[in-house]
Amino acid sequence: FPMNPPRYLDAARLPFPFCPGCSHGPVLERLDQAMARLELDPRRVVVVTDIGCVGLSDQYFKVHGVHGLHGRSVLYGQGIKLANPDLHVIVLMGDGGAGIGGHHLLNAARRDIDITVVVFNNLNFGMTGGEHSVTTPPGSRTATTPRGSVEAPLKICETLSLNGAAFTARRAFYDADLVDVLVEAMSWKGFALVEVMEFCTAYYVPGNRFNRRVMERLLAPDGEFPRWTKRRTRRSPDRETPGTSVDGAPDVWFELEPKFSAGLTVPRDLLLAGSAGMKIQSAAGIFARAAVLSGLYATLAGDYPVTVQSGHSLSFVRISPEPIASPHLRVPHAAWILSEDGRVKAEPYLSRMVPDRVVYRLRGLNLPSTSARVLDIAPDRVRVQLRKQDLALFCLAAYAAESGIIPRAALVEAVRIGVREELRPGLIGIIERADPAVFIPPGRNPQA
Repeated sequence: FPMNPPRYLDAARLPFPFCPGCSHGPVLERLDQAMARLELDPRRVVVVTDIGCVGLSDQYFKVHGVHGLHGRSVLYGQGIKLANPDLHVIVLMGDGGAGIGGHHLLNAARRDIDITVVVFNNLNFGMTGGEHSVTTPPGSRTATTPRGSVEAPLKICETLSLNGAAFTARRAFYDADLVDVLVEAMSWKGFALVEVMEFCTAYYVPGNRFNRRVMERLLAPDGEFPRWTKRRTRRSPDRETPGTSVDGAPDVWFELEPKFSAGLTVPRDLLLAGSAGMKIQSAAGIFARAAVLSGLYATLAGDYPVTVQSGHSLSFVRISPEPIASPHLRVPHAAWILSEDGRVKAEPYLSRMVPDRVVYRLRGLNLPSTSARVLDIAPDRVRVQLRKQDLALFCLAAYAAESGIIPRAALVEAVRIGVREELRPGLIGIIERADPAVFIPPGRNPQA
């Protein structure tokens, strides 16, 4: 395998540390050639690996690298892509990682996350002594199956295709078109997986007299591992009509493009504390979407017990005119305490609030000691019949109207694009009738 001068591989770090005859090196060289053909910006490329022989690979590329726990590389890749869609994410993993993190592979496939996954399949755990893996063929002798494996192997490409993967391909490391396949996979807009069949010269090859002739039988169309190529499925970039998929199912993905202007110049942290059934998470989600529609950045986190239908429900919202480095919230700028369950869980946050922060409590609730300014929430003061499930959204909409940080129209639009059609009229009505008069100083007559 003559190697062209590497553009993305770091020549100063070569040669690779793999065993003599290992297939990992040639595959990485083909990956370098594919990246060069696409002329990817190294500053926008992230190579993600986990444990295993292939996990040594990321340090040899002159791009961003992430190395993590065994089987979790696909999960890391998804998170990186979702956090920054402009990055080109390439996940490198072995068949061991594919087995340990199989659920991550399935979820990435069904979500159609736009990452490229290359599985280096040498049919065993090569780094830890040659144990059998999920792809070991029946009859194979390994460190853990000395008399031959009796398990059916996992068919990676077939399994992922059945679960939504629009691009799957299986090739041998010596195939002449491997670079072409890698180029096509990295150009695919959506989840793409290339499974590369390899030789593990340290363990699997000598233990099973495995050679190219046997490999070809595994790769043959009627063999144990038939070759697969790309196919169109739902959310394929080749679909003809936006909003629908190739199989006719509705496309549930939507983008939040800013349509409104926000009145916020500094980050602001908000805490919404109530009980199950009060639509705390739903209201916070609408508010966060409205912030994005107003040109802001937003993060959203929830805290509620596993019972879900009972107990507390807290939602943490951070909005900012600049990108948000961390969603962690310690001292809210504003907090709404809407139930006794919420009050109990919110106490640690309230105790840290300072005089320039404000707590809105449902009238009648006793708060712990706090330095923040306190206002009562008095539903009787407004001419709106508020059910308990309406209160959170009403308060957030009233706060937005009072502070001017998010226009009311953005909240309405957030409902229209993110809520089921039959629920929209009621929620939009709550937003349109939201009145800051619901917030009053403690002790004032709510009817005044």
